Amino acid sequence: METLWQHWTKKKEEKQVVSPIHNELGFKSGQILSLDVLDYRARDYTVLAIEEHLRTIDGKTFYSTDYVLEDELRLRACDFATNKSCWLLHLHDEFAFDENFVFVIQDALTSHFAFDDEGIAFTPVGNLTKPTKIHVLNDLSEESTLSLWTFEREAKDEAGQPFCELLFIEQDEETGWFRLWRGSEIAIEHVFVL
Repeated sequence: METLWQHWTKKKEEKQVVSPIHNELGFKSGQILSLDVLDYRARDYTVLAIEEHLRTIDGKTFYSTDYVLEDELRLRACDFATNKSCWLLHLHDEFAFDENFVFVIQDALTSHFAFDDEGIAFTPVGNLTKPTKIHVLNDLSEESTLSLWTFEREAKDEAGQPFCELLFIEQDEETGWFRLWRGSEIAIEHVFVL
């Protein structure tokens, strides 16, 4: 039989358990989110997983959090976004390792990355000459490492207002698999937990 002191101490320890991953917006797997964003208002989205992304640049550590949603969507809360906002990303393309594509990316780091079929050009973000290494840990304690290249462009919305669109090119270090994510910044107040 435990003493009253042991009982209090045990409860205190249980309350101090911290989630093993960085969770910027506090959403949880299984929650239903509604997005008040044009083209995404027609349905609600389940948070399928949460991923912590950790990168180190010039000796400084940066965290971001991906909330994996249905329909190949993600909400990314990171240092690229301003306060009270995040990035709404959609999967633009994905494919197996292609050595020629690596050369295309390397060339793009000194000029721009173009989508030939759309005539859209993205310029590199920052002065990085090589990919950023990202350590990924999800809420199932699965780990992986990605190479990340980030590009941006100024686009215009339906009303002709300019906004920044980002292109994240991710390569899985183990499999070589590429994923291209495109998206724009949205205000947190446009994301609702149901």
